[in-house]
Amino acid sequence: MRTPTVSLRFFTTRSFFIFFALVFLLVGVVVAYLISATARMGSDYALEDLENKIAAVRTQTDSLQIELSETNSLQQILERSSSLSYTQITKVHYIERSGSAPFAAR
Repeated sequence: MRTPTVSLRFFTTRSFFIFFALVFLLVGVVVAYLISATARMGSDYALEDLENKIAAVRTQTDSLQIELSETNSLQQILERSSSLSYTQITKVHYIERSGSAPFAAR
């Protein structure tokens, strides 16, 4: 049985250079695809992380709005005013403005 031999003339022919160029092009396309896919996955993960942070901030904002509305309720204000030993107003006196008052009228 005869073993196949490769002639050195094949490496200098035009078809070898075309074959080598196609292999090089294929390898380049695969590498470019891998790089772009990796970059895309990284940006997708970053986007998902930012969406999770936005959701957390929205939840915290809702919680703080509820807490603020509870803190500023009339019941809370009355409780705080009684603990600060304010006295109840019995009569209100307004200052009369004269015609030559140094402040502007509305």
